[in-house]
Amino acid sequence: MTPDWAWYDECIGGNKITTAHDVLSKLDEAIRISSYADGNYTIDTLTKNMDEFIQRVSDLLLLIVRSNLKHDTRESKRVGTFPKYEGEPGISHLVWELDSKD
Repeated sequence: MTPDWAWYDECIGGNKITTAHDVLSKLDEAIRISSYADGNYTIDTLTKNMDEFIQRVSDLLLLIVRSNLKHDTRESKRVGTFPKYEGEPGISHLVWELDSKD
């Protein structure tokens, strides 16, 4: 399935997603877009649009991973659940960001 690039242009605007706040904000947008119909946000609409929602979230997760390929936890010492080296897919440094706020 082809990504909904209009959604990316509108909601993400070509920006990279490199913080935990960015990730959660964009996931919330995906939930709201897929659950909206007739002026309301409902779980029934989200369930009805499940295939679209799954594709949107999958595309978003791939964009998140690509946005974070340059991150190297050896340099920043921001190791979350696993060390991550530049060029490797992973977002564990975002887990570190959330854990460090506790």
